Amino acid sequence: MCNLRPLTFVIIVLFLSSPLAGLVSDTTDASGGSFSSEGSSREVITVDDSGGQDHLTIQAAIDGAFLGETILVFPGTYEENIVVDKQVMVIGNGSASTIIDGGGTGNVITVLGSSATIRGFTITNGGTFFSGIDLGNASQCTVRDCDISGSWYGVLGRGSDDNLLTNNTIHNNTLAGIQVRGDDNRITRNRCTFSDRGVVVTGTGNIILDNHCVLNDVGVAVGTISLDVLLLGNSYTFANNLDGLVERVIGQTLPYLSTERLTAGGLTLGDHADSAEAPDSLWNNTINQGRPWNALVLQDQSQIPGFPTTSSYWRRSLAGARVLNGMAEDIGADTVFLMTWGRRDGDSTNPTLYPNFTVMQDRLEAGYGYYAENLSTQDRPAWIAPVGLAFKHIHDAIVAGGGDPTTPGTLFYDLYSSDGSHPALPGSYLAACVLYATLMGETPVGLRDSVSISASRKLALQEAAAATVFNKTPGYEYHWRHSRSNRVVENSIDGNDHGLYLGLLSDTNTVANNTFSSNVGHAVGIVGAESRDNSIHHNGFRNNNHPDIQAFVMGSINEWDDGAEGNYWSDYETRYPGATNDGVVWDTPYDIAGGGADRYPLVRFPAFEDHDPPVAFAGADRIEDEDTWVELDGGGSYDEVGIVNYTWTFGYDGETVVLYGPRVEFRFDVPGVYNITLNATDAAGNWDVDHVVITIVDTTDPIGWISPIGGPFDQHETLTLDGSRSYDSVGVVNWTWMFSYEDRIEYLYGEVVEYVFDVAGSYLVDLTVFDAAGNIGVDNQYFIVLDTDPPNADAGIDVSIDQGLFATLDASLSRDNVGITTYTWTFEEMGTKVVLDGETLEHQFQYAGDYTVTLTVEDDAGNSANDTLVVAVRDTEPPVARAGEDLTVDQLDIFTLDGSNSTDNVGIDRFTGYEWSVVGNDTYTDVWITYNMTFEEVGEYTIILVVRDAAGNEASDTVTITVLDVTYPWAVPLQDMTVDQETEVNLDGSASSDNVGIVAWTWTFTYGGLARQLDGETVPFMFDIPGDYEMTFSVTDAVSLTTEWTFNIRVLDTKPPLPPLFEDLEVNTGDRVTMIASGAVDNIGIVRWTWTFEEGGRTVVLEGEEVEHVFDEAGEYEVTLRVEDAEGNSAQESFTVTVKGTNWSFVALVIALVVLMALAVYFMRPAKGEES
Repeated sequence: MCNLRPLTFVIIVLFLSSPLAGLVSDTTDASGGSFSSEGSSREVITVDDSGGQDHLTIQAAIDGAFLGETILVFPGTYEENIVVDKQVMVIGNGSASTIIDGGGTGNVITVLGSSATIRGFTITNGGTFFSGIDLGNASQCTVRDCDISGSWYGVLGRGSDDNLLTNNTIHNNTLAGIQVRGDDNRITRNRCTFSDRGVVVTGTGNIILDNHCVLNDVGVAVGTISLDVLLLGNSYTFANNLDGLVERVIGQTLPYLSTERLTAGGLTLGDHADSAEAPDSLWNNTINQGRPWNALVLQDQSQIPGFPTTSSYWRRSLAGARVLNGMAEDIGADTVFLMTWGRRDGDSTNPTLYPNFTVMQDRLEAGYGYYAENLSTQDRPAWIAPVGLAFKHIHDAIVAGGGDPTTPGTLFYDLYSSDGSHPALPGSYLAACVLYATLMGETPVGLRDSVSISASRKLALQEAAAATVFNKTPGYEYHWRHSRSNRVVENSIDGNDHGLYLGLLSDTNTVANNTFSSNVGHAVGIVGAESRDNSIHHNGFRNNNHPDIQAFVMGSINEWDDGAEGNYWSDYETRYPGATNDGVVWDTPYDIAGGGADRYPLVRFPAFEDHDPPVAFAGADRIEDEDTWVELDGGGSYDEVGIVNYTWTFGYDGETVVLYGPRVEFRFDVPGVYNITLNATDAAGNWDVDHVVITIVDTTDPIGWISPIGGPFDQHETLTLDGSRSYDSVGVVNWTWMFSYEDRIEYLYGEVVEYVFDVAGSYLVDLTVFDAAGNIGVDNQYFIVLDTDPPNADAGIDVSIDQGLFATLDASLSRDNVGITTYTWTFEEMGTKVVLDGETLEHQFQYAGDYTVTLTVEDDAGNSANDTLVVAVRDTEPPVARAGEDLTVDQLDIFTLDGSNSTDNVGIDRFTGYEWSVVGNDTYTDVWITYNMTFEEVGEYTIILVVRDAAGNEASDTVTITVLDVTYPWAVPLQDMTVDQETEVNLDGSASSDNVGIVAWTWTFTYGGLARQLDGETVPFMFDIPGDYEMTFSVTDAVSLTTEWTFNIRVLDTKPPLPPLFEDLEVNTGDRVTMIASGAVDNIGIVRWTWTFEEGGRTVVLEGEEVEHVFDEAGEYEVTLRVEDAEGNSAQESFTVTVKGTNWSFVALVIALVVLMALAVYFMRPAKGEES
């Protein structure tokens, strides 16, 4: 090693070990700034896995740390997976003594918070597809002075900006030492070796400075040189292995590509989301723990995107897309919708919605557009790969030329398979070309892949894809990521398979002052026609061994000099032997393969101050036969300027052997194990050593011998493999049995071994025997294991479709250890057993219901298995509503509405499937099959019956109810009244009312001895005749219902009576005078007669119509008669009674007569006791 490096190492160790290192109060970070934990409860937290410090684990320290604190980790091996979720500095005691071991699972360190620092560790043993350090989206982090190995990525950034990665040794990681997508990152002074890619950056403004990227497949890459795509779809994606086609098409441009698919027949985006959210499912594991996906390509079921956006199917797919988009964002992948295509002749199962290709395609285009619109944000848009529009482009071009696209043999017709829906190979190839253009931003026109389509037709499909994506897709934006303004300077990129790639869409980058030495392939490759305007100058290209090509481009325009000086090319003088120079640059440009030239090639290798040691590489350990000349090859060693001395030393047969040169030979006659040291020294005196172990063995092979095995055998039977008859002249020390089993090579060790073969098949067993010197002998035998295992039937997930649609029955996930030969689907449909054959098929379900479909799979040995799925056929046939016959009822009559005659193909729930309502009246509603109602108001009512079946289909019917009026009108209760004679009375019945309306008002009474009737709501009547009148008032409504009210009218008498006229009288004293007033008259009748006169100084009052009075005294008397009627009306009349003196002779005569009459009566009476 360089003599400067151990000193540097000691300084670092002392710094980290010293209690005075400044960590307690203030720590300087890699950028020269200072870190302070002011405001924290503590500034330094210590960790020691052996105890005695603040924490035993690093994670516990991080969890308990405040923002800005420093965590100092003591030497030890910490077996944990760490999450750094805050701004802290995590500092180890140096990578030699402080180890974080991820245990082979997950990321060793995951950084979730920005401004974190990780320093001074060995970080190793991450899980497959995981990283030593995963920066995720974190920014302004520092990773320095670490040794990072044994993971898929050393350091991974998925969208990380402004990070510093410096002075790390990153080696033996599967995919990349450093891979960062982001802007303004600084990657300096790192040593990246023995990985697929040393340093990979994608983004803008990144600096890759003074790194040693050696012995990788690719030393440094800027921009996209690899693409990992996961397709989630159904039979459209499965057809013709679309993921494989994409890999074959894109692989023409990208050096690294991986595609994979998750498909099953009829899957929707909602189905994919459900599977993806299920823990430990294939979907979940593939998305989250599979490759580092760049894009998740989402393809929905072929009909749903064009459904109305209010449809439950459409909304479920949108919800599923949201879930999958969130998962894509979590893993740093883009979301790309694969827009499918309309069916060639429209959708016969949905003729109204999709009558032909054009209408269906337009609806699908709108649906996928809505998906993308709902998912896109300003920072992270969702993409659309417009495959369906490429189909439309071809369709419309044929129409524009006057042709019929659906005619067999046209390019459009041949895009489809025989069902007019799924793609044929040209259709899938067109989809692959659209994905190529969408994902890469490059035209597919002119690609030369191995897909079996004629060259002319392939070109037409490529042109249609390019026209759709780049020219004629209105309103679509493709957010291709450019890698711009990155600087790759002063790096040593040596001994790799490929030096530097400038990947897709890499432009305006600078590559300067780098050394490219001894790369097996090219030194610089610029990928893609759109990678342009890069500046490559003052680099030293030396002994890069690609035949005749140290650099190449794919047709793009770049600058290979700075206008005055270009690069040094070690093969320049060989390629241009007649060129001259001025001591600085050659006069003849250096041509770059694929286009462009270095106009000013440098005469000498650019001068760099050489502080870095070479890397010695003595080659791989190996075993050689005795008596063989063995070549020791140090050609894999490298130095940024050049190695000037190679020295090989080893002990041999008791002596020390020293050899010089990059490649030397030595004959080993003595078997043994030789540890050979190579010392490589450059011109500056920097040096490095490497070791190679050469094992020299004897060459006499043993003989392998397998005792006869016999058979055939059943699965799961234990077989004995006997190699005891093998022999060797010295002795067999190892028996290795090898056979192919379940897509892997199985190894067993031992002279006699047993093995249970669980998988049927024909097996070739190889026995390799080794002697102590490593010589081998082989033998092999065939035997057969019979298949006794039943297959595993997988009918797929339950399916839910509308009545009349096709359901896809997909058994493609069924498995068998040998292979399934028959697929049989059985189910009952309307009492008839249906039997269908085929791995994947479609069946139209005409009738609603849940169908239990049984899949029976059988293998070639006759073993079988069953699985079931339920096809839920949603009822789309509406019921028939029957509300019954129209009815005529009386008010308040209870009548029954009966919907029991309504019918449905499945059935109507008698408790919830009926809804009655009255038009214009929300008061009357019910949900029973029968409904008892009554109406208070008269009229004609329309009642609606809505019936719904269990699927929500509905129908309605109406019934008319005529409600007859049985409510009598109300006659206003008029009060008795008293009026004067000859008063006009207003008979007013206007206050009367009726629920419908009064049509007649009648007033009846007896007047003047005659019955009288008056008609009208208000009637005047003159009462001339006094008296008491019983009035009957009746009102009648439109249905002749009548109500009467009786009241009295008293007509008062206001006319006085008329007394009779008297003539004066003359009487004698003592005469009995009779005074008669019978001549008096009154309109109603006189009720009182009063006679008054003065007699003897007193007033005499006599009452009566006829009175008598004896005037005892002669004189003249004025008698006044006052007559009064019942109403108190009165009148009087006077006359004179003249009384003369007494006639005594007459009196005496009268007395005598009276006496005689009395005596006669006395004597004429019968005697006592006589009969009468």
